[in-house]
Amino acid sequence: MRPAPLSPALTGHTLGKTVYAADGNPLLTAGTRLTAQMIQTLRNRGYASVIIRNEFFPDLETDEAVGEETRVRTVALAKKAMEALTDGRQVSLTPVNRAVDELINALECRPPGHVHTLYWQRSIAEEIYAHSVNVCILSLIVGIGLGYSRSDLHKLGVGALFHDVGKLGCGELHRKATPLTPEEWELAKTHSRAGYDLLHDRAEISLLSAHVAWQHHERLDGSGYPRGLKGPEIHEFARIAAVANAFDALVADRPYRNGTPPHLVVGRLQPLAGRHLDPKMTGILFSRLERYPVGTIVTLVTGEVAVVTGQNAWQPERPRVRVVADRDHRLISPYDLNLAEHTAAAVREVLGDYPARVREHLADGSRGTV
Repeated sequence: MRPAPLSPALTGHTLGKTVYAADGNPLLTAGTRLTAQMIQTLRNRGYASVIIRNEFFPDLETDEAVGEETRVRTVALAKKAMEALTDGRQVSLTPVNRAVDELINALECRPPGHVHTLYWQRSIAEEIYAHSVNVCILSLIVGIGLGYSRSDLHKLGVGALFHDVGKLGCGELHRKATPLTPEEWELAKTHSRAGYDLLHDRAEISLLSAHVAWQHHERLDGSGYPRGLKGPEIHEFARIAAVANAFDALVADRPYRNGTPPHLVVGRLQPLAGRHLDPKMTGILFSRLERYPVGTIVTLVTGEVAVVTGQNAWQPERPRVRVVADRDHRLISPYDLNLAEHTAAAVREVLGDYPARVREHLADGSRGTV
């Protein structure tokens, strides 16, 4: 499987994973052969990309940080709770607390050094809920890496899940299809304090969790908002959520831009470590996140074309790949290569699809010479 932008070019491709709405209802099930009408319907609902089966290597499966059922259920619970809190309606947060504990259980079952996959299909129109769950998962990955107790992991997870709840009180800004104006930006910046105000007097939520909502946009050098806190003035939970929030915000599709591939996001955020973002938290997260999702098509420094087949613990920048074509794009007998063991080989470039000549040969089964 591999992620692919939604476009007419996907007509006839097979959907690799079920597409869900934020309320947990399936829109299209895995195995569906996409039609032009289906693609347009998904685009109308705010989806910019989907996961499709790798038609030439259908055995390739992603190993997501948490199971699909758990993720879908948590997104639906987050949506229900965030909307109720914003509207001032009575809502029990017990299901959300249980969902966070379920995420912790799923992540703690992973072996040390496990490289996590987080890519899934999500609607731009309801992005805030999927983003909230992603930031929760990413924050928990860091918390586990720091050796947090279950109690602290729970407080961190709940705070990260609700970190953006204040945005729902800013009208439709979180769904705006163009970059914010200066006036809109000032309004959007009020969401941190608004989120804290919604959370801090809830008996089911720790005050530390509420501070994640208040402080996740503060920066180590004092350039953040809303209070311009510096360094240790920012609670550690919020420093973790800040890294998680920045990462997921960049990989996600937006109405006015496509998401940035994980390997490029890491390159953009690493220079901010120590200035805006906590370098310790950044280092832990980046050591446990994949750079190249399974199914990603790449060229190696040798010029060969390959498909990512797996990850390597502690070395996410050097995945396992299956080489399918030589530097002249002639098909060869595929062979597997572990880039962690072959240091002379490395990923040079990520491709959106197989090169035309490779696709032609793969489709008709012809073989080039090495």
